[in-house]
Amino acid sequence: MASKRILKEPPPTPKKSPPPTPPTPPTPPTPAPTTTPTPSVKLHRVNEAT
Repeated sequence: MASKRILKEPPPTPKKSPPPTPPTPPTPPTPAPTTTPTPSVKLHRVNEAT
């Protein structure tokens, strides 16, 4: 009997939706100019060694 009542009258579902997640902060630009010269220097060193 109790189960029938629950099915007939479902409990009021909470309409409060979870708080919207804050937008992720923009990731800082990767230091490309700093990393690019490194491989070139290594290549030069390899050439000198050979």
